Amino acid sequence: PTEDGLQALQDGWRSTALLWEQLAPFRLGRAFVAYSHIANETPPNVDFIEALIAEATPIDAAYIDTFGSNMVGLRTLEYLIFDSGAPGAGLLERFTAGQPGEQRRNYVVAVTDMLRQDAATLLEMWSPDGQNYLRTFIVSDNPTSVRQSTSLLVNEMLYSLENVVQMSLFEPLGSGTGVVRPVAVPAPYSGLSLPLIRSYFESLRAIYTGSYGDVDGLGLDDYLASLDAAALAETIDSQIDAVLAAIDAVETPMATALEQTPEQITAIYDQARALVTLMKLDLISRLGLTITFSDSDGD
Repeated sequence: PTEDGLQALQDGWRSTALLWEQLAPFRLGRAFVAYSHIANETPPNVDFIEALIAEATPIDAAYIDTFGSNMVGLRTLEYLIFDSGAPGAGLLERFTAGQPGEQRRNYVVAVTDMLRQDAATLLEMWSPDGQNYLRTFIVSDNPTSVRQSTSLLVNEMLYSLENVVQMSLFEPLGSGTGVVRPVAVPAPYSGLSLPLIRSYFESLRAIYTGSYGDVDGLGLDDYLASLDAAALAETIDSQIDAVLAAIDAVETPMATALEQTPEQITAIYDQARALVTLMKLDLISRLGLTITFSDSDGD
């Protein structure tokens, strides 16, 4: 291992994690199962990971696949390849120090292999050259319900939005206790928490407006306008912008802001909660849809 190699691995993780956040609203129907190992919500079980590294049992993808989601996935890889603040040797040295170093390298390779395999499965599932779930989603999982695809997408948007607000904002703010928890930020080792949150809201806006990159298509705002609800469409669009502006106002990593300027993170949370209210009440009502998940289990 080299410093340059480790830096390249970290850069690759950052790019992948940011893009992965944009897929959160698309964990739809039968395609949901393909997201399980990549899912970025579960904090890694650090003690268990270090215990595995300390053992002599060879670590590979098949072995760690027998463990839970807090032992694999993007957040586990983040812990392994960024400076966790652990005492002792520096980060690179932890990959070169004898048997534990070899085990740590093998763990990184195993997690990366699982991510690559699951990403390939996900691509094959959605691709027109594969299972073409894209077409299945467009025509609806249930052909007898022409509104099912819209309902699936809007419900997953709402579920993922509430999940981000709860896990990425409310819990780090202390879950109403008044005691902030910097350790609970989405990406504590890489310092990428706020960019990840921003990436999610950018994806939400892209779905809502139908605009992504050079593509300017039809979105939910156009659907609302067709229902004579252009004012609501503009209000929701403005609220998404308000969330992004609140994120952009924070100039330090999220964990630092929680300790030094927690009111800035509270401002993001407040704007995001206002967006939840608009979408969960006004949007759902105007589109004539029904919320099909509960706050506790997301089903």
